[in-house]
Amino acid sequence: MAGKLELGICLFELRSGESQEVRPWDLLDAAEWADKSGLEYLALPDRVSRPVPRFDTLTLMAALALRTQRIRMKTHVFVTPLRHPIELARRIVTVDHLSKGRFIFAAGLGGGERAREADTSVYHKEFVDVGIPRKERGGRTNEILAALRILWTEPLASFRGKYFRFENVTFEPKPFQKPHPPIWVGGNSEAALRRTARFATGWAASLELAAYVFGSFPAALSRLKALMKEEKREGEPMHVSVCLKVNINPDVEKAKSEAEEFWKLQLSSIEGAMPFGVKKEYGVYGAPKELVDRLEEIKSMGVNSVILHLHSFDLKAQLRRLEKDVLPRI
Repeated sequence: MAGKLELGICLFELRSGESQEVRPWDLLDAAEWADKSGLEYLALPDRVSRPVPRFDTLTLMAALALRTQRIRMKTHVFVTPLRHPIELARRIVTVDHLSKGRFIFAAGLGGGERAREADTSVYHKEFVDVGIPRKERGGRTNEILAALRILWTEPLASFRGKYFRFENVTFEPKPFQKPHPPIWVGGNSEAALRRTARFATGWAASLELAAYVFGSFPAALSRLKALMKEEKREGEPMHVSVCLKVNINPDVEKAKSEAEEFWKLQLSSIEGAMPFGVKKEYGVYGAPKELVDRLEEIKSMGVNSVILHLHSFDLKAQLRRLEKDVLPRI
């Protein structure tokens, strides 16, 4: 694939020190480092009521926008069906303006397809907590994505769907980016790829989940291209982004043990609740060279960008190793 592979990091809120305090300023410091390091993306996951620390995604992104200058920011990915399109459109436009057009909206359904007991998982409970049937999440997301584009581009916005209806809404200001911020779609199912082909200019994928559903990541990418042809979008650019789970440490056993402990404490609430054995198969837990080699392999599949999920309790140490031993070799 021609061109440089773009890299970013996903920022997780972590409890630190004896007080187990959650420190948002640590994330701001990490964002400043990433901005100066040459990384292309900052990614923030989203959740509403899962049992792990989480600040509001778009509010935190507004703060990151004011602490950074050049790095692009993306949701990774946003639990779209739990929101109303007018309120969501307003919050996105706020971040888009504060960042001066560095924001990417990556929309998802909330994940959890691989949770062993879907009806009792934290993914299912999140929908119960806000009173929205989980079976409606696909239809709601499709309507929200359609409504966002209308709100962002029409002088008077009207929408009539199954789940959302509004008439003659004056929505100002319009987005900083024209006609609106890029929309990427996250997910690895057939329905997610159809949604990507219909609405998006980017696909936010998971290497392990896409391979599980379609047999391999290249097979999933081939299916997306076929669906784009069905949508009469053949030949249009589609940014392909994947997440990669990482712990950079020359001591492989320490890398794996820390990553496994990190994963346990996430309480099956992120990354599709896949078991750690699958993470080890697809991720990189070891020396910097192993990560460099894996990134080259991913690039050869036709991927444009990689978001690194740093499965570690020592974010600063991971960032130092990334800056010193990985970025100069990409």
